Amino acid sequence: MVEMMQSRLAAMRNGRSYLLQAMEGSGTIRVSPWVEVSDMTEANDQTGTTSALMTGGNITAGTMRQIDVEKQSKESQLPAATTISKIAIKPSERDLLILSQMQMESQNGWSSPILFFPDGSSSTAAITLSYEGVGRVIILLRGLTGEVTVSEILQP
Repeated sequence: MVEMMQSRLAAMRNGRSYLLQAMEGSGTIRVSPWVEVSDMTEANDQTGTTSALMTGGNITAGTMRQIDVEKQSKESQLPAATTISKIAIKPSERDLLILSQMQMESQNGWSSPILFFPDGSSSTAAITLSYEGVGRVIILLRGLTGEVTVSEILQP
């Protein structure tokens, strides 16, 4: 829940979309900024060179809009015995561009991304977390407002 709220705030502060992905069956999540081709084009216009287009999203030093995806990305572990058992995302039309470009990531075990946009909206999603011997909770993310809610503890 905290990672979702922080991702939404980061998107609004930085004026850039953020992605939250999870590794189903584990307790690993990661958050990273989304770098679009238009970012590289704008950087190219600012420097007058094509170097920004060749760096894969990490614009060279000296540009006004430096983007270091690796530095801004964060991977976290949920508490011990807590696993992500299910992720359900209802993509909207504005999600489709990013989702189509990220299909390879899901083949590496990461889920489709939950997206957080600069206007405060997000993907509509539900993540089910299981805690061994205790039960499960469902974290709901409302796309239109980015509001996050957590269910009561449900039976396993």
